[in-house]
Amino acid sequence: LAGTFTSASDCPPTPHVAIGLMPPKKYSFILSHRRGANASCSSSSSIGFVGIGKTGSLFMQAALEFWAHEQLLPHRSPVPTNPCLVGARMGWHHASALLWRRAFGEAAWRAAFTFSLVRDPWARLVSHWAFHLTSKNPLDGGFLSRDERAAARANETRSIELFRSWVRHAGRTFPPGAADAWRFTTSDAHGNERAPTFNASQLSWLVDEKGRLIVDEIIRLEDLERRWPQLQERVCGLRGTAYRAARDHPAIRAMDHPSDHAPYATYYDADASAAVGAYMAADVARFGYRPPRIAR
Repeated sequence: LAGTFTSASDCPPTPHVAIGLMPPKKYSFILSHRRGANASCSSSSSIGFVGIGKTGSLFMQAALEFWAHEQLLPHRSPVPTNPCLVGARMGWHHASALLWRRAFGEAAWRAAFTFSLVRDPWARLVSHWAFHLTSKNPLDGGFLSRDERAAARANETRSIELFRSWVRHAGRTFPPGAADAWRFTTSDAHGNERAPTFNASQLSWLVDEKGRLIVDEIIRLEDLERRWPQLQERVCGLRGTAYRAARDHPAIRAMDHPSDHAPYATYYDADASAAVGAYMAADVARFGYRPPRIAR
């Protein structure tokens, strides 16, 4: 894989933990609230979860660490190097499937149950936008001025105007098909951009160098509650914990950082909606998503 990190000096000075799915403070918090190991799951398959940003991944990571910690690949098969040595600058929190496989090896990845969550791409982009208006790495990547970002936080009508303006800018600056098209969904790809097939689509997180799918299961976030029993069949640690019980658990709820915004469809005019469809064509085709109905 071209362009990967090659030495410890290439790693960030304070990389995320190598053994957990989550940033260090969140990981420590979740483990501190566990009631102990689940011995009944010691012989079950290892688990690898690809946490795509703004797809409900933090909830899933927290649930897996809380109830299925002993099954997770970073716990079962700790790698000898820091994740950033294969490109994963945020540890396993937002590492693509290809970076996971490079770190643990193809045999371990194949033997594990591997899965991911995906989300309606139009809803996901607005969630990214709203959440990162207060971030050190805003989605617009510096396109907005500090005053414009403050105005967007204070007034949603202004936020919608600026969102549409940014979408037009993105289409001109890093259009679909460009090497840096991934900038349409994040200002920092966390090292995943070193994978040759990585782009703006969620599907690109889940494929190898030749575009072949390398996870066992993909669950749409919108279907997660319905699919929870099927997930429990594959993840021993989740058995006995209903979806609503997992969602409502105080330790899991402490991980929530929902985006606060109007219904996502209100952010779109015809041009902005079409742009998302172009960037996310692979997601639309693979997962059956459809553009929102645009108000006239």
